[in-house]
Amino acid sequence: MATEASSSQLAASWPWDGQTHHYSCSVSSATISGTIPEENGRWDYSPGRVDNEVKTTPNTIVTSSNPPVKLNRDLSTRNLSIVGLVLAWVASIAALSGGIFILASPTTKVPEYLVGKIVMVGPTPCAWPRVGEYLGGHRVLKVNEFTMVVLPLLFQILITIISGCLNSIHSTTLRWALWQEGRLRYNSNLRLFTSSKRNGPNKWPANVVAIVGLVLAYGGASVLTFPVSVTATMQIVQDELQIDYNLDGIEDRNGIDFNGWGLVGLGAGLLLQSIISTWALLDSAYVGTWNGNPLATARACRVLQDTIRDPLQSTSRLSLPRSHLESDIELLPSSAFRSNHPPSPPNNPKKTSFPVSTQPSALSACPPTRTQTNILWATSILLALLTLPIPIRASRPDAVRSAMGATTSLTFVERYTGRSDPWYTFQFFGIVESMYNENPYDSRGEYIGLLIQCAVLALPMLGLHVAGALIQMQRDEKIWRRASTVGVNPDGSLILQGLRSWETWVVFLSRAVVPWLFGFGISCNRNIYFATIPMVVVAGMFLGLSGFVEWVDTEVNMQHAPPTSWHIGLIAMILRILELRAVANDEPGGPDTKELQAELIGLRVAVRKVEAKILGQIGPADWQRLNPDLDHTRQMLERLEVHIQGAPWEGFENGLLTPVQEVAACRGLMEDHARTITAARYFEPTYDGVPTMTLLVKWTVRGTANDLSLVGATAGAAFFTAYGFGNKIEGAVGILLTGLSLAMYHQLHRGLPYQNALLGGMSVFGVIMGQALGMQFVEVVIRVHPWCLLAALLGSVCISRAKQYN
Repeated sequence: MATEASSSQLAASWPWDGQTHHYSCSVSSATISGTIPEENGRWDYSPGRVDNEVKTTPNTIVTSSNPPVKLNRDLSTRNLSIVGLVLAWVASIAALSGGIFILASPTTKVPEYLVGKIVMVGPTPCAWPRVGEYLGGHRVLKVNEFTMVVLPLLFQILITIISGCLNSIHSTTLRWALWQEGRLRYNSNLRLFTSSKRNGPNKWPANVVAIVGLVLAYGGASVLTFPVSVTATMQIVQDELQIDYNLDGIEDRNGIDFNGWGLVGLGAGLLLQSIISTWALLDSAYVGTWNGNPLATARACRVLQDTIRDPLQSTSRLSLPRSHLESDIELLPSSAFRSNHPPSPPNNPKKTSFPVSTQPSALSACPPTRTQTNILWATSILLALLTLPIPIRASRPDAVRSAMGATTSLTFVERYTGRSDPWYTFQFFGIVESMYNENPYDSRGEYIGLLIQCAVLALPMLGLHVAGALIQMQRDEKIWRRASTVGVNPDGSLILQGLRSWETWVVFLSRAVVPWLFGFGISCNRNIYFATIPMVVVAGMFLGLSGFVEWVDTEVNMQHAPPTSWHIGLIAMILRILELRAVANDEPGGPDTKELQAELIGLRVAVRKVEAKILGQIGPADWQRLNPDLDHTRQMLERLEVHIQGAPWEGFENGLLTPVQEVAACRGLMEDHARTITAARYFEPTYDGVPTMTLLVKWTVRGTANDLSLVGATAGAAFFTAYGFGNKIEGAVGILLTGLSLAMYHQLHRGLPYQNALLGGMSVFGVIMGQALGMQFVEVVIRVHPWCLLAALLGSVCISRAKQYN
C-alpha cells in the first residue's frame, strides 16, 4: 500500500578540518541535532562533553507516515497453552489420586496367569509357586509384549507434550517480565536458570519449584511402569522345586506393572509445574504477545513503547512514569561480523565496508551461550564417566545378589531370565545390583527409590533443558535468516515454525527417549539396578546430541546477512529498516532515502554515546592506543554516509543498499567498536589487522597447549585400544577416549574444512588398510582407527600452526 511521507530535509557535514562538526536532521516529526567538538584534529568523546552537547528529541528514531502497526497478542497460542495447562491439571490430579489409592489400599492377589511362574518384574526376579499377594504398592495389568515396551515411551511423550505447554506459559511470561525490568536481551532464554527480580512466578524460588517439579515428573515416569515377563514355569513335586524354561503353549507371558510411588512422583511433579504456570497465567496482563516468534516480539516491543531509539541497547527500556529503567548496553564480540575494509583516505571515500558472502555462526557472535554449550558437553562427559564403572563392576562374580558370576555374558542372561533374545540381552547384559531394601516384597522404603531415581535423572534432564534452549535460539536465528532471504511472516506462529524444524523434532524426541532409556539403565525397583547397554546407549545419545547442537549452532551462515545473535534489540533495528525500505518499494523516488539517512544519523548518535561510556573507563595510555582504531571507525562512518546518500554500490541499483546490506553495514559499525574495546583491554594493539609479535606468542602458547592436550587424549585412546583388543573393558575405555578426544578436537578447532577432510581421509585409509591386512571391521576400529586419527590430528596441528604464521 502506497504511503505518503511528510517533507524531509537532511544536512550533514563530516569534514576533517579540525572544526566543530554539526549535523541536523528533520524528518516527519523528529529532529536530531547536536555538535561534537574536535580538538587537535580528533573528536572529543569524553562522557561529559558528549552527554551535554549531543542532544536528541524524545523521538530519536525517525517515524514515517506509515499507518501504526497494530499489536497482535496472538491469543490463539495462549489458548493452546491453556489447553495443555488444563490437561496437566487433570493428569496431575489423576496420577496423585491413583498413586495414593494404590499405596493406601490393601495388597491385591497375584493374577492367575502369573501363579506357578517365575516372573521378571523389571529387573527383579519374582516367583509365586501358589496363589498369594502381589507386590505391595504395585498393580499389574496383562498386556502383549509390544504394549509392554511401547506404553512407557508413550507416557514419556505425553509428559513431554504437557511440559512443553507449561514451558510456553512460563517462558513467555519470563520474557516479558524481563522486558518490564529492562533486562530483556534474547528472545529465547534458559528458562529455569533465568529469573525475574519482581515478577513472582518468575523469581528464583518459583524456578526452584519448577525444577523440582520437572525432575519429579520425569523421575516418577521412569519408575512408573516395569515390564512383566514370564521366564519359566515352576511346580513343587514331592517337596522339590521343578523349573521348566519351555514356555510353549503359554500364551499370556507379559504384563505391565504400575508403581504407586511412581504415580505419586509424576502427579506431584506435574502439580508443582501446573501451579507455577497457572500463577504466571493469572498475572500475565503485562505480556505483549504470546507469539514466541522473535520478529513478533520485537514488533510488540515497538508498539507497546515507542522507545527503541538506540540500536546498541536492548528494546526493553520502560518509559512509564513509575519505572524509568534502562538496560545496560551489551556489545558483541568482533567475531560476530565479517566485512572487507578496503583502505581509503578520508578525502577520497570511494569505497566502503561491505559484508562478505559468508558470515559466522550466531553462536560465535553470542559468547554467553558458550557457557550453555559447555554445560551440555560437561553433562555428556559426566554421563560417560558415570557409565564407565558399570561394566567394570559387572565383570565381577558378585555383580548380582544371586552370585551367578559375571553378568557380562549371554550365558548369564539366559541363566538369569531363561531367555536369550535381543530384548532381554538389552535389559540384563552387564547388570549390576545394589540393595537399599532388604525385603523386595515389602513396599516400605520404596519412596527412597523414587528419590534416588530423581537424583540421578536430574543430570540428563539438565543437559536436555540446555539443549532445548540452544535449539530455540538457533530457531530464532533461522527465522531471521529466512526473513532476510525468502521472507517470513513476522506474526507467523512459532508452533508451526517448530513443527517445520527438524532440529526441534530431534530435541523433542530426545526429551522423551532419554528418560525412557534411562529408566532401563538405572532402575529403582526395590533395589537399584544398573544396566550396561542402556546406559551406554544413553551416554552415546548425549554425546551425539551435544555434537548435534554444537554443529547446528556453529553452522556458518552462507549469506550476506549478519547474525543477529538472537539479540532482540538488533532484530528490532532490522524491523525498523525493513519498514523504511517498504516505503521505498511503494513510492520509488520518494523521501525514503532521506529517512534512511536520518536513521543512520540516529545510529551515529547512539554509537558516540556508547563510545563516550567506553572511553570514560579507559585510562590515558589506553586512549593513545585507541586512536588508530577510532580513526578507522570514523572513516567507516563517512564512507557509509556517502554510499547511503547515493554513491554507486557495485551490484545494486540507484546506489541504494538492500535491507540486508544496510543492516550488515550498521552491524559492522557496532562490531568495529567491540573490536576496539577488545584490542584496548585484552590484547596488544593491532594495526591494519596485523597482530603484533606479543599477540602471536600468546596465540601460539595457548594453541600449542590445547593441541598437546588433544594429542595426549588421542594417544591414550590409541594405547588402550591397541592393547585392549583381547579385553572388552579396555577396548571400551579406548573407544570412549577416542570419542572424547574427537569431542575436544571439535571444541578447540571448530572443524575447519581442511581438518575435517584430513580426519575423514585418514579414517577411510585406516579401514582400507585394515581390510587389506585381512582384519575384521571391529578389529580395524579397535586397533587401526585410533592411530589413523592420531596421525590426522598431528597433521592438522602442523597445518594450523603453519597457517597461523602465514
